[in-house]
Amino acid sequence: MRFAELLLAIGAARADAPAPPELHESGLESGLRLVVAPQAGGAGDGAVAAVLVLPFGWTDDRAQSGRGFAALLADYVTFEGEVGATWSADLEPERLCFHGTFARETLAEALSTLARRLTADAVEETRFSQVGEAWRAPTPASTDRFREAAWPTTRLGRRPRGAAEERAPTREEFQRFLGERCGCEGAVLVVAGAAPTAQCELAASRAFAGFPRARGVAPREPIEPYPARPRRTAAPTGASEALIGFRTAWRDDPAGDGLALARAFLAQLAGGREALFERTRQGALMAFRAGDEAGAARLREAFAARIEALAAGRPLSGGELAAALDRLDGELAEAAASPAGLARLLADGASMHEDPLAAFGRRRRLEAAGAEAAGAALRGLLPPRGLIEVSAWFPRPAPEGS
Repeated sequence: MRFAELLLAIGAARADAPAPPELHESGLESGLRLVVAPQAGGAGDGAVAAVLVLPFGWTDDRAQSGRGFAALLADYVTFEGEVGATWSADLEPERLCFHGTFARETLAEALSTLARRLTADAVEETRFSQVGEAWRAPTPASTDRFREAAWPTTRLGRRPRGAAEERAPTREEFQRFLGERCGCEGAVLVVAGAAPTAQCELAASRAFAGFPRARGVAPREPIEPYPARPRRTAAPTGASEALIGFRTAWRDDPAGDGLALARAFLAQLAGGREALFERTRQGALMAFRAGDEAGAARLREAFAARIEALAAGRPLSGGELAAALDRLDGELAEAAASPAGLARLLADGASMHEDPLAAFGRRRRLEAAGAEAAGAALRGLLPPRGLIEVSAWFPRPAPEGS
């Protein structure tokens, strides 16, 4: 038996790695991809989780994060001014994700409600007005400064100024945006939990049967040059923490193994999960929080020393690889143990990598490749000049005219 095959056999025999769920995949003619996992980690309380991923986000929104049409759509769908099925939304750079957990008996109603609120012709004037009344420009946060340092020349990080961004869109503008950009094509709907597959498919098909294709094409960001050197900038006024992390270099990574390894590797160095993770076509942002100046110094030095050692050719040790893989297994087991976690895991795999089960085979693939290949992948994804720090203790520039 070859060494790679032996590693695959060892990985397959791990008792603590969750087994991939049985899936049923189908789709609508209009382009919606439907993935159903009839059981989720032994959940037996009748809970069913649903995740809908739409392939656009705030970077394609002609406005800053939290201020444009995509953010308004997220608020409109999740507004809790009425009794009924409740949805939540995650607005990501290039995706808008709606998610919720429901009783099996209310799944059909919840999906129908979501589909109706995403349809241009069904925008309710009263609901839209209530959302518009609460429309406010977001207060700049450390995460905004981190994006600005990582993407200084495109809408990915730049915060536009001007009157056009200072008012909420009108209902007619919002309807036009929905008609142009919101539709079934390229969308992924995942349902996971204690419900029969046929029931879930029927509910989804009925809810989205009239959901049209989008008429327009989402604009793409221009290429953002990779940083020529590490970047450090001051946090917004009032912030009392630091964010330290990386803008990864873009690499062909169809299964997401390299990026997942980089996340786990940095989390090992930082001693905890990241405070910010955003994936785009041009790379990803990963940042970790430090609560005081001494902690920020330790985190900065730990990242810089290990990444510079990788860049100089120091290989990834077997112990470092094993620790990162154990972390990946732990996060996988945690996500797969609940309907909500499993649905999001499958939705991420389907929308990012075309494979809903991408995460479940990750350890086997990385172990088979070995520590040397893993180190090379990290070296390509995390060059030292990608290091970014947003610190409350870094000197802020003096006001103009002072």
